[in-house]
Amino acid sequence: MVVRCARGVQIARVVRPFLLLLCAAAPLAAQEASPYVPLDHWSMPYVEHLIASGALRDPTPLTRPIRQADLVRALEAVDTLVVSDAVYATVRRLLRAFRPAARGPSYRLAGDVGLTAATYDVRDPLELGRGVPARPYGPSRLYGNVGAEAQLQFGPGIAVTHLYENTRLRTDPDWFDARRNGLRAAEAYVSGQWRYAEVFFGVLDRNWGPSPIQGLLLSDNPYNLDHFAIRVGPPSVELQAVIAQLDTRTDSAGAPVNRYMMQHRLYVHPPGRWTAALWEGNVWSGVGRQAEPWFLNVVNVGYLVGSYVGGTTRTVNSFLGLDLERRGAVTLFGQFMLDDIQVQRRDPTDLKPTSYGLTVGAKGGLHQGVVAWTAFYTRVANLTYRNEDSSQAPLFHLLPTGRNFADYDQATVKLGFLTQPGALLEPELTLPPNTQLAVSAASQIALSLASLQLRETLREQAVRAAVDVVGHGHALAGLHERRHGLGGGHARRVAVRVRAALQGGQVLLEGPPRGVLGAGVLVALVAADPLLHVGRGLEDGRDDGARGGVRLLAGVDAVGGEAHG
Repeated sequence: MVVRCARGVQIARVVRPFLLLLCAAAPLAAQEASPYVPLDHWSMPYVEHLIASGALRDPTPLTRPIRQADLVRALEAVDTLVVSDAVYATVRRLLRAFRPAARGPSYRLAGDVGLTAATYDVRDPLELGRGVPARPYGPSRLYGNVGAEAQLQFGPGIAVTHLYENTRLRTDPDWFDARRNGLRAAEAYVSGQWRYAEVFFGVLDRNWGPSPIQGLLLSDNPYNLDHFAIRVGPPSVELQAVIAQLDTRTDSAGAPVNRYMMQHRLYVHPPGRWTAALWEGNVWSGVGRQAEPWFLNVVNVGYLVGSYVGGTTRTVNSFLGLDLERRGAVTLFGQFMLDDIQVQRRDPTDLKPTSYGLTVGAKGGLHQGVVAWTAFYTRVANLTYRNEDSSQAPLFHLLPTGRNFADYDQATVKLGFLTQPGALLEPELTLPPNTQLAVSAASQIALSLASLQLRETLREQAVRAAVDVVGHGHALAGLHERRHGLGGGHARRVAVRVRAALQGGQVLLEGPPRGVLGAGVLVALVAADPLLHVGRGLEDGRDDGARGGVRLLAGVDAVGGEAHG
């Protein structure tokens, strides 16, 4: 009797810590930080295809980038019994790439190298022939890039840095580095992530609004925009904000003019079909002005603060917007931004035309997710983004924080075809209104190249140079793929890309698919008067419109290796 009692007490003492650990595991797991999947990562075109076709539920509608953990959960929830073999293979490939090798504190080291051949050096083909000075056509060049990435994850905290040298940046007129050496930090941030909050600081491309197109006020257009971001609330209702100091300018007397931008929104994502975001953006500037608390208050309305009596210390350029998306067999989406509207026309300054931007569109899928389609219309009215005080325009080193153009219309139809070998073909047609179909202002047709297969000898040689080391003594080998050629970060635009994917195969143990060699040929037809009057930096392009021409683009993406711990 005593023995049984003692044994029972002993067992209880041994089991109790495990029970406590089990009860604590759920909240601890929920607080474990996760990196973001960059917008120019090789996987994002596949993810957007699966979302558009309806095979994958968007974990964060109207918001990019996606956290890696959220993407994994969404991929695990895909009903693989009703999708095609190509979709099933793609889902498995993405899961192999993003499922963490081990839980708990860890590190990750990765390297990448790539080669790109192109006939122009800008990111967006619509820039060619525009701007002041006009973006040149050509010459044809061969570009190379090499980079290294480090990631440190510890409980609710994570730090990521990705540096690379890209020779294309040396000739890119949009790259503002005075040294012109092509060295850039694509991602560099620290983030604290908890169940109902996140605090973020660093460099990371973001997009607020429908994912098929750049957001009207916040997009991946500016290079290296350091910003502070917060997120508060449950996933169904969040208060989000992004705060950044824009580049400093000088006034006519040579005094430095400080410039700041704050965007905040109420994001509502209930369990049903609808997602909405009500947002505001503010840009303020002036000699001696700072990050003023009345504009940094994320639960206040900056437009009202700017209208209070307070002299020039509270002048601000405000934007109001609304984003909507309804998920279904055909998903509907829209975005509206109001820059300036004159209600009381009391003096000549009130006679300005209304400035606004809007996007409406839909997307869906066919043939069990093999085919995805997206169609949208967008318009940015005249004088949108502009202000009487030019220093209060939403520009970062002359790059708009939202759209790359103003005073234009655009109608776009894009198709996506997912093939069994893993190639994603995306022909796209863009037609500005009042332009004849025969000479569409920006029609770009993808000439697909078949998915390339690495020969066994080449694969073995490449894989040996890339070994992943993870905790608990496991070894994984593979090739690492990144995209840092032309068009990186702008795959959602009018440009059409052809993506072909190769897997590194199985060495030692099966690792995440790596080593993608991609190739594409791009034909761009640009009309002589495309109605896209304002280009990069919001320069008026009416007298320097795009000319007709044919451009070919072929690229080879990066290969590399990584290590974990």
